Amino acid sequence: MAVTASQVFSFLEQHQTCSIERREIHSDVFGALRRSIRSIVVRLSEDGDTDSQEAADRLRILLSEWLTVPVRFDGAMLESVAALGDPESIERRWGSEIRTAFDFASVAARAIRHVENPARAQVHDARAAPPGVGATAGKSTATGAHALTLTQSSRMRRSRPMPFSIR
Repeated sequence: MAVTASQVFSFLEQHQTCSIERREIHSDVFGALRRSIRSIVVRLSEDGDTDSQEAADRLRILLSEWLTVPVRFDGAMLESVAALGDPESIERRWGSEIRTAFDFASVAARAIRHVENPARAQVHDARAAPPGVGATAGKSTATGAHALTLTQSSRMRRSRPMPFSIR
């Protein structure tokens, strides 16, 4: 059964407070991968070709997932990058700028397979902690995720939703 908008607003009216704790986790290798993929997405979107737009949309969806879900840093990221094709055909089809971004993304995707996603580690730590005790907040210098937001326990009044964007 689907939840109606009225039911959602009724629930929100009855529950005036919610719990949110923001955690930012930084990773140089994930940041390099993210920037390279973002560069490819921007260039493909500017191309105007239907196939280029579809490739950009697929990469945009993957990037959005990587930024919002504590995914495993495994070979799947490299496979996603490699799905664009081999480096020579990428350069012939889309030019040297996309080829360069592809090369950087490939290097980062290979490197990221050897590190743990710190967002996954923090989620694991938070789930293992006794109720009322959260994992440490703040920035992690471990390699893994970049600027991810996780929810934990802290009090905050409901306000307007925050917009989502990938920079």
